[in-house]
Amino acid sequence: MRYPVEASAEINARVLNLDKAIAYGLQRRASANIYAALARRAEVALKEGETFYNETLAGGKWRGMMDIAPARLPLYAEPAVPVWDGKDDKTCGIQAEGGGFYDGGGSAPRLPDFRRELPRERYVDVFVKSPVATRWTATASAPWIKLDRTSGAFADRTLEARLHVTVDWRRAPAGGAGTVTLKCDASDTAFPVGIKLAPDNKTTNVSFLELDRIVSIYATHSDSRTGPWDVLDGLGHTGASLRAGIDMAPMELVSSGAPRAVYRFATVTADDPATLRVIALPILPSRPRPVCAWR
Repeated sequence: MRYPVEASAEINARVLNLDKAIAYGLQRRASANIYAALARRAEVALKEGETFYNETLAGGKWRGMMDIAPARLPLYAEPAVPVWDGKDDKTCGIQAEGGGFYDGGGSAPRLPDFRRELPRERYVDVFVKSPVATRWTATASAPWIKLDRTSGAFADRTLEARLHVTVDWRRAPAGGAGTVTLKCDASDTAFPVGIKLAPDNKTTNVSFLELDRIVSIYATHSDSRTGPWDVLDGLGHTGASLRAGIDMAPMELVSSGAPRAVYRFATVTADDPATLRVIALPILPSRPRPVCAWR
């Protein structure tokens, strides 16, 4: 069991760190090289694990049983790991949640709207483009804009920082707007990030609201359920799932008491068609039918 578990962990580490190295390199972050090194380290660990399983474990009893590149297919080839070189640029940049890289050129970024009914935090990353010792500060334009930190420093291995932004809804005005301004000693330009509060929801008789163009609903959070339903605790990342009764009525006989779950939600986006996505698992019905049902 040891090798498959550890190899799976290293594969995940390699993929995630490689993705970060690529994304952060495109954003000109000096930290891209840290994640590139972590991706290379995971690749080395994969090869060492394969060697241990085939050559050392049980005196080589299982030699040839494990191969991290079966049939030498390109899918399993060692990936190319990029290197970011920004040694001539000692300035800073930021990355706002939901937006792109910004270092002072073009339009300033804005965080996704904050909604009173769905309070949550947003983030802004501030970083250097090459290892340099410098300091940064962050200030909010209004007292209802809350920051989890207002200053920090960069050094050889501390190349980025994440700032979390929240709203004090007791003091926030309806439809309010403001700015978080970041400054870095290594840059002449200040980095403003827009803050905006979404209008209060006016829709009644709904339990779920849109946020960031998404309405996300857990299966067990239905407004009402009729017919036979079972709650399966521990199944799925939400902690529980719904399963229609095994001895359910045929789909063509909906009026006969087939299970029904109701979810009431409201959306605000008007410039884009909506897509409904339902996550379901196949089950075999107890009634004799030639197809499986999705629940």
